Amino acid sequence: MRLDKYLKVSRLIKRRTVANDACDAGRVMVNDKVVKASYDVKIGDVIEIQFGNKSVKVEVLQVTETVKKEEAKDILRYLSTNIILPLIYCKRKEVQKMDERVGTRTHKVNLLNRGVGAITGVRDVKAFNEAEIVLETDMGMLSIKGADLHVTKLTLEKGEVEVDGTVDSFVYTSAKEPSAERGVFGRLFR
Repeated sequence: MRLDKYLKVSRLIKRRTVANDACDAGRVMVNDKVVKASYDVKIGDVIEIQFGNKSVKVEVLQVTETVKKEEAKDILRYLSTNIILPLIYCKRKEVQKMDERVGTRTHKVNLLNRGVGAITGVRDVKAFNEAEIVLETDMGMLSIKGADLHVTKLTLEKGEVEVDGTVDSFVYTSAKEPSAERGVFGRLFR
């Protein structure tokens, strides 16, 4: 079945023409690849759709030509729903600095149920313990705080890190480390 038709049948997108437009705009990915509306959907495919500031990821459980409204939820399984926060109140210089910091990789944080997370665009792991993980990313320093935190997968060549545990907060700071800006006395007398 074509992807645009599956999106309409599964009721992820209300109209097939809107699904077709979303595919053409590159807002629909299957198995982490941007695909066209003519893609042939198979059982086991993972579909990710970007709706403005919201991202929905589902797994295909069944492919049928027609489905009743009540049974539409049974042909797929929701894997995650993420809200992508827009940049608000940024000054022009701050946006330019951010653009300069962004490398060739994209920085993305994907968190499922505050427990399992995947982060891309990671340059280095600065420190980690069960209470905090500090990462240097393309967008600055990222501090993840929580309980029972563990780094389960680390691939710095690809810039990917996977963590698990209970996540309480994500905090970004500038790309420069404060200790590097201060002298010896500044670090001793905080």
